[in-house]
Amino acid sequence: MYNITNSTDITEVIVSIAENVPSLFPMLLLFIYATITLGGAFANQRRVGFTNIPMWLSIGGLVTTTSAFILFIVDGLISLAWVGVFVAVTLFSVLWFFFSGEDN
Repeated sequence: MYNITNSTDITEVIVSIAENVPSLFPMLLLFIYATITLGGAFANQRRVGFTNIPMWLSIGGLVTTTSAFILFIVDGLISLAWVGVFVAVTLFSVLWFFFSGEDN
């Protein structure tokens, strides 16, 4: 199965797992993005009666991009290409929010 050899601290264990399962952290970030975006939009819909989808996409993107930058600090957890994808999604959603013209 999975053998962790000569690991002395939690950082080495996490980097070793990220090397063996390279899609783990991008999928974790996608889960964070979906949870914040959909959870916030549905909670706002339930509480107020309507929701501002571009706003929640922007909030989810900002939190996910911040998390991606934090994961990028540790060498080997997430690649620069994935950070670029999350930055591009965030920029698109923030621009959509500012140009959407909704007054919610």
